[in-house]
Amino acid sequence: MADGKFVFDGRTLRLPKLFGVSRRLEQQRNDNFSASRKHEAINISFWEEITVSLRSLTEVQVYDFYDWWSWAGSGNPFAFAANKDLDNATTLDGVALAGQAVIPLTATAGFEEDHYCLIKEAPAVGDRYEIVEIGLVNDGVSVIAMEDLKNPYAIGDTFRHAKYWPTVVVKPNTFVFPMADGGGLYSFDIELIETK
Repeated sequence: MADGKFVFDGRTLRLPKLFGVSRRLEQQRNDNFSASRKHEAINISFWEEITVSLRSLTEVQVYDFYDWWSWAGSGNPFAFAANKDLDNATTLDGVALAGQAVIPLTATAGFEEDHYCLIKEAPAVGDRYEIVEIGLVNDGVSVIAMEDLKNPYAIGDTFRHAKYWPTVVVKPNTFVFPMADGGGLYSFDIELIETK
């Protein structure tokens, strides 16, 4: 797996030996049922939880995490990219229709053919999203997905690399600074929650 990175407070922490990244989609919902059993779902929210697994770090490499932890451990947001080179995010500058593959973007820099990207409604609009594979990039104008979109998207909706999270926080009460194994190397997992 490629090296990842955390970007926080204007600094970048490279994540060498990124062993793995797992993700879990979470949902919270309240259901109301009337006396006639009519159903209404309210207070619906979706978020993604990401586990970053680091293995076989040296003591010196672990020291690099202290500055990051002084920021992230206080609940401050930061960015995480599973691949340090795939960390682009932009917005739509036009409408992308369901059943079509053209996605008009405010910027196309950093996006290339065969990249997997998330397209997602702006939080104020809704919770629809999907992953698309880029088939073609029209520089500065749009990308064309390999398959037609399943949902419609509007101006201002998010488009970003699929394994790039621009705003995450450490999940409360989950991070413990690593202990060395018998060989003097360090391994640990960091649980993150996407906040936007």
